[in-house]
Amino acid sequence: MDKKMHEATHIVHAGRDPKEQGWMVNPPIYQSSTIVFPTLKDLIYAERGYSNNDLVEPYELKYGRYGTQTNFALEKAIAEIDGGYNSFVTSSGAAAINTALVAFLKQGDHMLLVDNVYSPTRSFADKFLKKLGIETTYYDPKIGEDIKKLIKKNTKVIFLESPGSLSFEIQDVPAICKVAKKMGIVTIIDNSWASGIYFKPLEHGADVVVTALTKYINGHSDTMMGAITVQEKHFRIMYEAFRYMAVTAAPFSSYMVQRGMRTTKIRMDHCFKSALELAQWLEARPEVEKVLYPALESDENHKIWKRDFTGAAGLFTIILDRKYSNESLARMVDKLHYYAMGYSWGGYESLILPIDPSGVRSVTKWAYSNKTCLRINVGLEDVRDLKDDLEAGFKRLRK
Repeated sequence: MDKKMHEATHIVHAGRDPKEQGWMVNPPIYQSSTIVFPTLKDLIYAERGYSNNDLVEPYELKYGRYGTQTNFALEKAIAEIDGGYNSFVTSSGAAAINTALVAFLKQGDHMLLVDNVYSPTRSFADKFLKKLGIETTYYDPKIGEDIKKLIKKNTKVIFLESPGSLSFEIQDVPAICKVAKKMGIVTIIDNSWASGIYFKPLEHGADVVVTALTKYINGHSDTMMGAITVQEKHFRIMYEAFRYMAVTAAPFSSYMVQRGMRTTKIRMDHCFKSALELAQWLEARPEVEKVLYPALESDENHKIWKRDFTGAAGLFTIILDRKYSNESLARMVDKLHYYAMGYSWGGYESLILPIDPSGVRSVTKWAYSNKTCLRINVGLEDVRDLKDDLEAGFKRLRK
């Protein structure tokens, strides 16, 4: 990134080259399966990567399954935002995570996986990687440099997620990555919450960043996509896994995500401001025992968040004062006007979702299994309307 350019300006211009795009302001949709080569020399050059992965360069046209110029424009933009050498866009965030893991793990290897991890990642490790002979050990997200105590001779990957998207613990990423580098272990981090806008893991020592572009980068709840960003030393091993896993995103999806990406900073800043105001308001509510949101000064993760992050996403969890019956909870959530119930987040609309992470923990205990917990995604609505909606919902809850 140009040091003179601020984040919002950079996001607007990253990945665009109007001269190469026929002077169109947006990279157009190159929708193709077949790429034709004008000469035998060009064909042989394109084929060299099939026999020797070390010869491959980023953003080469070969076949539609590896991406077109539309994909490449987005990949270049994401790489610039993340501060990496190259990005690969995939068909979903889960595809990005799984492909990154497959790239760096093989039979007989051991992985350290954070205990607050996205549940599909946990399932992939427990049910798929295990069948391949890959061992997984879960660790406390608060472990920091003590992670060195869990490292084995065959530990090849440490996977982080900061914060966890249900319980919102902030990991000490620099401390963990420092230990990993000394031991020659690859660190992979799910950075979907901050989406490369409020946290830059590569600047804090991480090797590989995976992001669900489905969330804030797209921002409009209409496209599934993920991204993997690497530094140059990991490009070719990542390219090989990306090629064999065949998880390339469709060009039209890449176009849609680019369009959403241009307003990411503005949208996230709005969500951050509204979420902080809403979280502070909720803290004072009698129905709310605790708000899990690192941007709050009262949050136990606030110190590390403030050290490493420049802002916070609009996603947090509230712990209610007791365990409410499904009937009582339905009275609250079924008649909300501005909060829909849905599993995603990061879109323009607000969401609310009952959660219970106790079933997806291995080494840490979810302390609120005896309470009703709700995860809230704050969208672009006026925060006053969001407060009024929840206030009416709380009144119905208490009936």
